[in-house]
Amino acid sequence: MPIANSVADKITSFSAVNAVLAALWSRDRTGKGQKVVVNMIDAWASFILHDEMRNHFFMDSDAPAPPRSGAHRAFKAKDGYVTALAIQDTQFEGITKILNRTDLLADKRFAVLRERMWNMSALNDELGRTIETMTVDELTAAAREHDVPLAKVQTLEEFFDYPQALHNKIFPVTTDSEYGRMRGLTYPAVFHGSPLDLSARAPTLGEHTGQILGEAGVAAGDIDRLRESGTVR
Repeated sequence: MPIANSVADKITSFSAVNAVLAALWSRDRTGKGQKVVVNMIDAWASFILHDEMRNHFFMDSDAPAPPRSGAHRAFKAKDGYVTALAIQDTQFEGITKILNRTDLLADKRFAVLRERMWNMSALNDELGRTIETMTVDELTAAAREHDVPLAKVQTLEEFFDYPQALHNKIFPVTTDSEYGRMRGLTYPAVFHGSPLDLSARAPTLGEHTGQILGEAGVAAGDIDRLRESGTVR
């Protein structure tokens, strides 16, 4: 199913930040500024399509067009869903033991990494037949024992209480005088020299107008007149 998420918008923003930082670095070295343009479709393509390009990079070779990737899949278990990506030989061997499908080790389609990647959809079809007979807890416990990258597919509500999410403080909770408890999202980078303060919610429209204009040197009376005229909120 399509991902209900504005991926293109978000990666364009991240790409723009990287581009601006590079332009600032160039300005520091050359003394010259420059205009930076980030196109949304370009940002989307450079971020998403690397995994799909593969042999499409080699335009003048006779390399066969790769099949559509079947590596990323959610598997239906007895009582939920799991996802797994057993690519390396040790991982592949481990998941065949978990599922009692060691017969797949001798299958020419999967025996070596290159063929396994080429036939990942067929492999996942084989694995899925056994996965659906086991519970999520059975699968994840066995995966830990055999060092196989397999995990439960969680709902958003379940992820709120996921141990790693709690440890990383991904969803910081603050108390707001107007709205009560507020769940936020952390910033993905940790700055050890200048830690972030995420104790406040995002401001409402116009909430900090007076503070910002005051710090910029605008007199209180002028701020009032700007508000009365509708120039600012």
